[in-house]
Amino acid sequence: MILDGTKMIKTPYMDSRGRCGESGQLYIYENINGTKYLVKHKPLDIANEYVAHRLAMLLGVPTSDAVLILENGKFAVGIEYLDDFQRVNLDDFIGTEQYEDDDIPIFYGGTGAYIATVEVTKLKYSDDDPHLAEVMKYFAFRKIVVMDDNPQAAFSHGNLISFDYSFAFNLTKEVFDALMKDNKKMLELAVGNFKHHLNIEKGYWNSIELFRRPNTDFLFNTYFNLVMAFPDVDYNSLLDEMGQVFPKTVVDFYHSCLHLINKQIKGMIREKL
Repeated sequence: MILDGTKMIKTPYMDSRGRCGESGQLYIYENINGTKYLVKHKPLDIANEYVAHRLAMLLGVPTSDAVLILENGKFAVGIEYLDDFQRVNLDDFIGTEQYEDDDIPIFYGGTGAYIATVEVTKLKYSDDDPHLAEVMKYFAFRKIVVMDDNPQAAFSHGNLISFDYSFAFNLTKEVFDALMKDNKKMLELAVGNFKHHLNIEKGYWNSIELFRRPNTDFLFNTYFNLVMAFPDVDYNSLLDEMGQVFPKTVVDFYHSCLHLINKQIKGMIREKL
C-alpha cells in the first residue's frame, strides 16, 4: 500500500529513551483517519522494514503494519504507531529451572566441601504464559530474515509486537547502495552472504537456551509451525510493490533471499518425513 505523505500531519519523534536511534531523525505521520505511522526515510530502512513487516504479517508474527509513503517524489516507510507502545526487555522472558537437591553442585577447596550458591529468580512470566509463544514466533522470524541486531519488542493493548527490522537480511548500507546502482556483482555477493548466515533450524535451540523452561513442547510447535508455514506464503504482491520503489537489482535480492528461505525450509520438511 502506498500513501500520499503530503496529506498527512507530521511531528518529530524521539523514542522513550530520548534518542533518535541509528535511523536518524524520525517522524510520526498521522493519516486523515487518525492512523499514526513511525516514518523512516533512509533507502535501506525503507526496503528492510517494509519487506520484513509485511512478511511478518503474512506469517502471523506479532508486529505492526507497514506502508509505503510517497511525498514530493520521494518514498519513505511508515510503521503503524500505537500511543500505548511500551518497550519490553526480552530478558524478562528468561525462565529458570528449579534445582533439585541432587542438582546443587558441591565443590571441594582448601577449606573442605562447600555448596555453590544457586540463584533462583522469580519468574515474571509463568511457564505456560501465552506471551512465550509470541516471543518464540518472533525469534523464529528473526532467524528467517537473518536479523543482525538486538531483539526489539514492545507491548501494545496487552499484545506483544516486534519492531525495528532495519538490520534484516544481513545487509549493510554499503552493500545496499551498490544494489541501488544496479551492481550485479554485488547482488551475487549479497545473496551468497545471506545464504551463508541462513540457519533456521539452529535458531530453535538458541531460543530454548534463552527461555530455560521445563516444558518446551509448545515452544517447539510454535517455532516450527511458523517456519513450516513459510512455503505457503504468497509474497509476489510484496515484491511487485517493491518494484514500484526500487530498481530491479534490489527486488532481485529480496526475491533470491525468499527463494533461499523456501529452499532451506522445504529441505527441513523432507528430512522430517
